[in-house]
Amino acid sequence: MVALMSAIVYFEIFCDEEERARKFYSQLFGWKVESIPGTKYCNITTQEGAFGGLTKRFNPHQKIINYFGVPSVQQVCSRVEALGGRVLVPGCPFLNFKDHVIAAAILDRILHHCTTVNIKGDSYRIKERRKQGLIPQNFSG
Repeated sequence: MVALMSAIVYFEIFCDEEERARKFYSQLFGWKVESIPGTKYCNITTQEGAFGGLTKRFNPHQKIINYFGVPSVQQVCSRVEALGGRVLVPGCPFLNFKDHVIAAAILDRILHHCTTVNIKGDSYRIKERRKQGLIPQNFSG
């Protein structure tokens, strides 16, 4: 079977001390790490042109997150399950955002030119919480 993941399109590094981490990654890899004014987030640009972010850790177990560019989210989810993996959130509808245009703009800024796919139906997370009685049966996430 042909590999479905083409590349890491974005990554996030979480740290305890932002200035120390900025200096470390800049000196180690020669990355350009720039603070975004008015936020607690830094943009990273690698020498190879990859993009990422740096921010404070929200919890002590938080690790680096990699975002993969794939031609089909549905195909990847099927392949993950076929290989014995588990898809926790197969789709994330933007109905929770007040404006889908803003959501698309945010994603485009983070992922640098992306296409959003609206997948209908409840996520795995909603289904599991409903089974556990944590949310009402008629709740639509």
